[in-house]
Amino acid sequence: MGFNVKVLIFGECPYIPSSFGKVTYYIASGLADAGHRVAVSCPAGTTTLFSKGLVWRPSDSCINVAEDNKDIYCERRLSGRPIVVYPHPPADDVKRFVRDVFQPDVVLVYGTPYTPLTNAVLKELAHEIPVAGYFVSESLILPPAYTLQASNATVFASPTVFTMKTFTSSLRVDWGIPDSVLSDRVRVIPHGIDLDFYSRENAENVTPALEHTSFTFGFFAKNHIRKDVAVLLRAYADMHVSLIDRSRLFIALVKGAGGDDYWKLDVLTQTAAIEAGLETDYLLSHVFFLDDFTSGMGLTEWQVLRIYLSLDAFVFPSAGESFGLPPLEAAALGIPLIVSDHPALREVWGEVLPKDLIVPVTPYLVNEALMLVKPDVHALTSAMSLLMLNDKLREEVAERVRSHALNYPLSLMVSGIEKLLKLAINIGPEPISSRGKK
Repeated sequence: MGFNVKVLIFGECPYIPSSFGKVTYYIASGLADAGHRVAVSCPAGTTTLFSKGLVWRPSDSCINVAEDNKDIYCERRLSGRPIVVYPHPPADDVKRFVRDVFQPDVVLVYGTPYTPLTNAVLKELAHEIPVAGYFVSESLILPPAYTLQASNATVFASPTVFTMKTFTSSLRVDWGIPDSVLSDRVRVIPHGIDLDFYSRENAENVTPALEHTSFTFGFFAKNHIRKDVAVLLRAYADMHVSLIDRSRLFIALVKGAGGDDYWKLDVLTQTAAIEAGLETDYLLSHVFFLDDFTSGMGLTEWQVLRIYLSLDAFVFPSAGESFGLPPLEAAALGIPLIVSDHPALREVWGEVLPKDLIVPVTPYLVNEALMLVKPDVHALTSAMSLLMLNDKLREEVAERVRSHALNYPLSLMVSGIEKLLKLAINIGPEPISSRGKK
C-alpha cells in the first residue's frame, strides 16, 4: 500500500488455538509480511500456537522490559515471526502502556467491543490515537449500551454484512450517528484462511484422525454454549437405524482457548438416545469424541487438518456466528457442508448450498444482550440423511463449496485491514461517537 506503520493489536493471543487466536495470528503475520511493525497485547498466558508444523510458543525470556512503579510489561516475540507479544494492561494503565511501551501509529482492536478488556481499550484511547476496530458478535441483536462501545473507534469493520448491521443499526437509531458517517467509517472485511494449507494438495500425505470404516459426520469447534451440540446429537439419534448402523458422528470440541465444559458430551448423548428411543450403549458406539488430540491447550493446525480429513460431511448447527471459520476450512478441503440458517452463515453459504442443507432456525433470547438461534432437529436429521444417501449430491456440493472457499484468501482479509488502518490514520483520533447526537 506504500505506507509502513507501527500497529498495536488488542485481541486474542496469536498463539491461542481458537478461531479468535487464529485470525489474530493471520492478521498480525500478514501485516508484518507487508512491512509493518506489529505487536499484540493479549490477556492469556503461554499456551500452544495454532501452528502448522510446529507447536510454537512465545519465547520464555523477555527481550525488553518497560517498567515503572505500577506494572512490568515483558516483551516476547513469537518464534519464527517478527511479532512482539505483550500482556494486556489493566484498564487504568492502557494510555501509559500505549504511549510509553510500544508507541504505535495506530491501534487495531479485534473481538467483541463490549467485553471488559476491549471496552476499556476503546474508551481510554478514543481521543488519544487512531483506533480501528475489527468487531464480531454472534448475537442477532445488540442493546444500545453494547453498540456504544463500538462507536469509540475511529473506524471499524466486521466480517459479514449481518454483523456490521447489528452495530450500525443501533448506532444510527439509538446514538444518532448519521448514515454519511457510517458509510465513510464502517466496512465489511470477510475472514480469510490459509488456502495453501487447507487444500487437497497439502492433504494428500496427511493421515486422517480416524480410519475410514463408515460414513462419518463431523463437527469441530470450541466447546461453547453457542455451538449447539445437543441439537446435532439428537438429530443423529433420530436418523433411521439403518443409517446409524452404517455411519458415525465425530464431535471435536476443544476445551482450550476459552472452550469450557458447557457441554457434557456423554450426558448429552445419553439424553439424545433416551429421547430417540435408542439404547444408550448403541448410540455411544457410533459417536466419537475428541479426547486423544488435546491436552487442554487446544490443537495444532495439522491435528485440525487430520480431523477434517476424517469426515464425509461437516455439520455445523451453530446457534450464533459472526462468520464461521470451521465450515470455510472444511469447504476448502472439498468436504460437503450442512449449516444452520443463522444470518452470518446464510450470508456466506446461502447461494452455494442447496436449501435442504441449510437448516431452518428459530431465534430465542438468552438474556437481554444475547439472541441466538435454535436449529430445527427434524430438518437437520433430514439434511444429514439426504447427504449420506445421495452420492451425486455430495460430489456436487463438495465441488461447489471448495470453489467458493477460494473467494476467502488471507490476502483479501489482510489488505482490507491495511486499508482500514490507513483510513483511521487519515482521520486521526476522532471517534465515531463524536459525530453523533450530543
